[in-house]
Amino acid sequence: MNLFWLTELLLLLKYYKLRFALALFVISLGIMSFTMFVILQSSVKAHLEQVFSQVSQSNFVAHLAPKSAAERKNIQRYLSYPEVNEALSLITEIAENKTHAATQILPFQIIYEKALRFQEVLEADLVLIYPQLLHFLNVSTKEGHFFSQNEHQEKVIVIGSNIAKDYACRGFNPIGEKISIRGSYYEIVGVLENAVNNPLVDFDLNQSILIDYSFLPVLGSSPYQSFFVSGHGALNETQKHFKQYLNDKFQLTSVFIKDANLYMHAMLSQITLTLNILKWIAVMNVSLGILVLVNILVLLIEERVPEMGIRLCVGALKQDLLWMFVRESMSFCFISGVIGLILGVPASYFIVNKLNLLYEISLFDMLWILPASVLCGLVAGIIPALFVARKNPAMLL
Repeated sequence: MNLFWLTELLLLLKYYKLRFALALFVISLGIMSFTMFVILQSSVKAHLEQVFSQVSQSNFVAHLAPKSAAERKNIQRYLSYPEVNEALSLITEIAENKTHAATQILPFQIIYEKALRFQEVLEADLVLIYPQLLHFLNVSTKEGHFFSQNEHQEKVIVIGSNIAKDYACRGFNPIGEKISIRGSYYEIVGVLENAVNNPLVDFDLNQSILIDYSFLPVLGSSPYQSFFVSGHGALNETQKHFKQYLNDKFQLTSVFIKDANLYMHAMLSQITLTLNILKWIAVMNVSLGILVLVNILVLLIEERVPEMGIRLCVGALKQDLLWMFVRESMSFCFISGVIGLILGVPASYFIVNKLNLLYEISLFDMLWILPASVLCGLVAGIIPALFVARKNPAMLL
């Protein structure tokens, strides 16, 4: 019976293909948008879970933003190298005397200098970094090693995985190679594993050149103004004590805090617009597709009068004619749903990659898409069936 119904549907599409093509396209586009909407929602949820698993809720990054000459003077006085070591040890000492305050304060600084390899400019983020910070960023070395205590004042660097791949494409092992920065050569002693970037820091670990923080006087034109703070206890308490101590000890009040909550809010603001657009595109396209399908089926009633008369002559009941229209509409929408799913999965993968999210498909959330498509077909099929129900069976014969 199902095979017979399928054959009927294929014949209907064959003879009226131009009329049904628009409805098929519009409904498929709507189902594709719904599929993308569901997958994007799942991907955002999975990405945020991954972020919170990597970023402790008591960790944050503090960026100093001096607004007055006095604040700039204090930053220059206390947070240049090597004065920053004493300042941070004092902060840590005070923090450890407070129940919920920070215990690790690690400086880093992005510097805007050109890195040259064989007289060619490398596309890389140059970052002065406190070595212990790499532990909090959950990154390890693939080759070589991190900066050691013996190399504290030596010109050595660690590079990200993408830069190492560029060396490999040229047939070089990066370990031991030299990179020129500000006219001085720095030796590569380590290559990082491919890393999932921590959203709290503003540089890509895979595309970075990491330099020991002690080289600030050589490479940096300003004192340290960015700090990774790792604490224990409530995030608000940690931030409060950190800001309070900066104010009491160094008279610094202009501090911008970036934490996981801020990142989540920014991401949701960005993604919500995309999700809302997809949702309304899906609703409008499915609604338009149903209207087009209903219009086509109603217009075909008069053309199919001889067919319905023949069915009645061979023993079909009027209820069978009504079911015929509903069945065809449901089957048509089911096909549109399958096409929409097939197109929606790769399209959503493309968008997720562009947004740098973790791709995640929730089969449970997608289970309702095909039944919803069939339900749309049921609604679309009832309307022409009602028109047929009003016709006199004798007129059909």
